[in-house]
Amino acid sequence: MSQTPLPRRLPFKVCYICGREFGSHSIAIHEPKCLQRWHIENNQLPKHLRRPEPRKPEVLTGTGSYTLADENEAAYYSAQAQLVPCRNCGRTFFPDRLPVHERCCKGGSSGVRPPRSGTGSARADPSQGHQGTSRGAPALSDQAKVVRRPPTVICYICGREYGTKSISIHELQCLKKWHQENDNLPKHLRRPEPQKPEVRTVQGKPQTKLREMSKKVGRI
Repeated sequence: MSQTPLPRRLPFKVCYICGREFGSHSIAIHEPKCLQRWHIENNQLPKHLRRPEPRKPEVLTGTGSYTLADENEAAYYSAQAQLVPCRNCGRTFFPDRLPVHERCCKGGSSGVRPPRSGTGSARADPSQGHQGTSRGAPALSDQAKVVRRPPTVICYICGREYGTKSISIHELQCLKKWHQENDNLPKHLRRPEPQKPEVRTVQGKPQTKLREMSKKVGRI
């Protein structure tokens, strides 16, 4: 007797503002409402926590085409850029949730180490669907399947980590934002434009390029 096949999961899209998943049809309804709510919440924040309006990322690939996974990855990292680290414990939150957390945060007592860059996430990786692991979860057993983290590249401007497909999109937006913020500074505080470090690729070892680029960016 044949077994009943499991229902196939419908394709989903990640909102570039909040990082949540929605159906491919409902995402178009959600995004305008989410952006409107983002503006309301952002305007209520202290000035030092206010963020520039998130921009919907344009997915560019070498072939001129992209998949749903490419689009979701770019949207995911766009939402990640909205996260702000807690000054006490280093965990990251959306700006509207950070003041609530900091009022009850006990600093280092939670045992959470501050992140090396602004990429800590209050949400799971979109490639893992709804099964992201929570913070402080017990260690996986030997029999449990370990999910391999996808390779990332550190932005030479802001120091955050991004996927190999979304880094080129982010860097253009990040450099534009850098110029806007730098131009608003007093003249004696303005900095020269950051230069992207040149990294030689080791033949046959593509991961070496990522590691070397991360090291060079870390020294800037």
